[in-house]
Amino acid sequence: MSQVFKKKQAAGDDRPSADDLREQRLEDVRTVAERFIFDLGRLIAGHETDFHEYVVPSLAATLVSSVEPFLETGDAMRPNFGDYGEMRVEGNLLDPRVPISAQIEFTDQSVRESAGGDLIPTPRRRMVLTMTIDPQEGMITAVSLVAKDS
Repeated sequence: MSQVFKKKQAAGDDRPSADDLREQRLEDVRTVAERFIFDLGRLIAGHETDFHEYVVPSLAATLVSSVEPFLETGDAMRPNFGDYGEMRVEGNLLDPRVPISAQIEFTDQSVRESAGGDLIPTPRRRMVLTMTIDPQEGMITAVSLVAKDS
């Protein structure tokens, strides 16, 4: 199990300031969100992921098993989640006992690749990925991915 939230201390100080702690935790959330999106792309492309390192086991298993029927057809996705996304973080970054919610909005421009190698364009769509992170466990505990209404 990998620790999402690092314990960072200022040089020569026993405890970091509230601002330093908030910034470090925000950076930790950004890092785990990027890692999750990268692994999600790997998953839909048919590659192994590292979900087990930072996603609770039941959720990691659900993510993998939900994509398996699609991949068993021989098809896969060529993931393209756009050049940037917008992230909103909610929760008390100073309290390690309170779960943190991160919501990432991005444009999915992925292309489906058939078992025969044909590329099948899919419509661009705006996606909203919401994840809940338990700072005490250092794990993602819940995930939701939905297409945003146009």
